[in-house]
Amino acid sequence: MTDGLAWTRVEFDFAYIDDNAQAGSGLPGARAQGSARATKTGWTLGVGGEYALPRNWSLTGQYLVADFGRIHAAAPLVPTPTLSEFSAVIDSSVDLRTNLILVGATYRFGDAVLP
Repeated sequence: MTDGLAWTRVEFDFAYIDDNAQAGSGLPGARAQGSARATKTGWTLGVGGEYALPRNWSLTGQYLVADFGRIHAAAPLVPTPTLSEFSAVIDSSVDLRTNLILVGATYRFGDAVLP
């Protein structure tokens, strides 16, 4: 079993494009673009095992979950010139959780040879 502290560097970019004005619908289009960057700390929890093979080899496997919370980014909405008095902010967020499956093979150097 594995548990502990984890950290990661996150770069989050987003873009919003409303092309209604170009589609001839009579509605104004708008655009927004934003980003956020942060170093996040979180937790990790996992379980794994190892299976011995002949001639100093073994197979390993592990399943890990890591959670780093949430990151937010916001950007002003820029309307087309037909609706210049309009103002709004696009707020976006991402939950940072990952599930990892790790597999590997191990070779042990030395005299200990398994049957």
